[in-house]
Amino acid sequence: LTSTTVLASSQILTDGDYYATQTSTTASSCESVNRLKITVKIDRPQPPIIGNAIQPTCSITKGSVQLSGLPSTGTWTIIPSTGNSVSGLGTTFEFSNLAPSTSYTFKVTNGSGCTSVLSSLPITINAIPNAPNIPTNSSVIQPTCALPSGSITIVQQNGVEYSINGTNFQSNPNFSALASGNYTLYVRNLADTSCVTSSATAVVINAIPTAPNVPATSSVVQPTCALPSGTIVIVQQNGVEYSINGTNFQMSSTFSNLFSGSYKLYVRSIGDTSCITSSATVVVLNAIPTAPNIPTTSSVVQPTCALQSGTIVVVQQNGVEYSINGTSFQSSSSFSGLTSGT
Repeated sequence: LTSTTVLASSQILTDGDYYATQTSTTASSCESVNRLKITVKIDRPQPPIIGNAIQPTCSITKGSVQLSGLPSTGTWTIIPSTGNSVSGLGTTFEFSNLAPSTSYTFKVTNGSGCTSVLSSLPITINAIPNAPNIPTNSSVIQPTCALPSGSITIVQQNGVEYSINGTNFQSNPNFSALASGNYTLYVRNLADTSCVTSSATAVVINAIPTAPNVPATSSVVQPTCALPSGTIVIVQQNGVEYSINGTNFQMSSTFSNLFSGSYKLYVRSIGDTSCITSSATVVVLNAIPTAPNIPTTSSVVQPTCALQSGTIVVVQQNGVEYSINGTSFQSSSSFSGLTSGT
């Protein structure tokens, strides 16, 4: 063996098996049958294993991804397809602060300066979720005397749940049995519960209305022979209408042309017609009075020369008074000292 062949320093060897042989310097056809096998193994790290990504939310607007299978010795450097490289130690690393709406691949360089191939599959960081629309109410039912609680119905949106306090959420947009007070509306994304939108102003549930006072009469006019119907006048109140049967209400507190009978008084709030108050007792209108019997005389005493005036005595009746001119009445049925006449 007269010489040794040396590979040029610029020649790059890839992974594989190489064989060294010897040849004669005087006879080129003479080659050693003994070859030296040399195996080349480049210290190239494996590409990192990409775990599941943590996607952006309304509260955290950047993504992250867990990488494993990093070189176990020495310092490594992770090189993302987009963004800055990061160096560190250990076999796992969470690559954070990844921009949304972007796909990433990763390769790693070990302490020897050898770089892996790209990770086989890209990981996509999703866009930041859209927050729900500002909630508004589709209806508000205020408390009444009949139903002493309110309700709020929020306009429906897809993929959200609803709340009126920002803490307790439900799938139903209707909230009932509400006490009086101020309620701010909230909607929360089902896919990302950090996406919460509230109303700009609160919805007000009013206090339960106050019922009117118990109605009473200010005057009652009973039927007479001259006016065979009665009248009831109810004491007036503000903001109410009046009735004497609980069905037909009117603005006037006076009820006339009434037949005899029993009448219960009612007042109803104009602002809330379920607020009705009735009297504790009824008002009784008497029957039309019965006219007395036709009066007749029980005796007539004519004037004489001795007593120059006459006397008329009317037949007595119960519960009447008497008159002989239709104007002046008296309890006695005897009229004396009368001059001649009809």
